[in-house]
Amino acid sequence: MLGLCCLLTVFAKGQGHIITADRPFDINRAMDTGVMNVLVRAGAREYSSEQEMSYLYWVNVMRRNPSLFHRQYVQAYLKQFPEAVSEESRSLEVEMSTSQVLPLLVPIRSLYLASSLHAAFLARTGRLSHDGEGGKGFPRRMEEAGVRSCAGEVIFDGKDDMLVAVILLLIDHRVPGVGHRKALLNPAFTRTGAAVRFSREGRAVMVQDLSCPQ
Repeated sequence: MLGLCCLLTVFAKGQGHIITADRPFDINRAMDTGVMNVLVRAGAREYSSEQEMSYLYWVNVMRRNPSLFHRQYVQAYLKQFPEAVSEESRSLEVEMSTSQVLPLLVPIRSLYLASSLHAAFLARTGRLSHDGEGGKGFPRRMEEAGVRSCAGEVIFDGKDDMLVAVILLLIDHRVPGVGHRKALLNPAFTRTGAAVRFSREGRAVMVQDLSCPQ
């Protein structure tokens, strides 16, 4: 499996990749109904695909209890895929074991539309970039989505297992400054939109936009 991801926020930018064995991540995925209910009440199910709901679910399970998520899911992933063990995975253990509970990321339609347009563009062109169609940069795309304060964007390209996507973005293999991790663990972000589109090769291209309260 190839996982390729990159990030641009007001704080950092970078990209990295990691290659792991082409097999499923075998783990008990019992549902946290509390997290799912937050997504449903926010209306995400009305416009989100199964993969998009899955990503929103797992990123919020992680934020609800980062330390438990690391023990329950990240450690299991690293045991099954030891090729993902790295300096970054070791620093992640330290960071998540001391991380406080984070606000859940509430999905909103305007950020979903922004992420959807960009994911479709990336999947169609086969590029990974924060510049969108017509050369629109990330700040311009966020302005058009009504975001005028702090914002971030995370992009993932790989298999459509969204739990694995969250884990790989947290590890942030070979990403200077572990910018994806900083975005996903940033307590200032409270709103989000996440879209998944598929490339011609069948890879899942996931774009998540995040913002602070407006």
